Amino acid sequence: VGQAQIEFGMQRRPGRIAPKSHQSDFIFFQESVPGSWGNVIDAGTGPQSLTWLASCPVGTITAVTANESSVKSTLAQAGDYLDPKLDKVLAGQWQDPQFLKDQHFDVVVADWLLGSVEFFAPHFQVGLTRRLGKLVRPGGWLLFSGREPDDLKANNTVGARLLLEIDALRDAAITLGQRHPYREVPQWWVEEELGLQGFDIRSRSTFPLDLGHDYLYSQLEWAGDEIKHVRDEHLRTALEERHQALHRHAQQTKSEWQTQSVGTVYALVAKLSRSATSS
Repeated sequence: VGQAQIEFGMQRRPGRIAPKSHQSDFIFFQESVPGSWGNVIDAGTGPQSLTWLASCPVGTITAVTANESSVKSTLAQAGDYLDPKLDKVLAGQWQDPQFLKDQHFDVVVADWLLGSVEFFAPHFQVGLTRRLGKLVRPGGWLLFSGREPDDLKANNTVGARLLLEIDALRDAAITLGQRHPYREVPQWWVEEELGLQGFDIRSRSTFPLDLGHDYLYSQLEWAGDEIKHVRDEHLRTALEERHQALHRHAQQTKSEWQTQSVGTVYALVAKLSRSATSS
């Protein structure tokens, strides 16, 4: 942090010192981008990524989330790690061409952002990657992480089968609630799209998605929340029964799935040429 403060002529004064992250993709990003990070934007923020960024050698942090309620919940959990004079958390929609128009940053972070696009802004995957690319100052960095889409044939373990069933229940409930389900995007697609924008992938890595207690039960809770939006009473009752059955199965098989990996997380470090023109 000291190096960033010297370079930008400012002294960061957060309310509390942010803890170091033990998340694999965050550690990979820090090891891959040397020196001061300068002005950083977290394009799809949350308490976890914002806390991590506050521990990095940044000059300023701009964090973006979808709505004001998310701004409040994020600040409630991570706001103490920010400098209120240098950092800000904003509510905004990337499909709005006027939002942060003509602003550029030294580092742009997109942590598990693309998979949620189909839910909040259907069919905007290409548009979002291009908006993110335009935020990067020439010579700057884009740090991108995501989850590989579910392999529907990867059902050779208890954990893989269980997570597929939970994801299927959640997506069915979202669709019956007349909304678009989340849609993860594979690494090859992201690399291809960034290449078309003039980015050079400097580093890439993958990590196993471990099916820990918190992750699995958070997915179950998410599915349960989506079922509440199903309007047809008979369908909602049937989905609730299925949800209860999956919860029982998760409890009965916990000793097996809690030691298993069920997917892949990828992380990309991309650099924009200094001769590139951001527009």
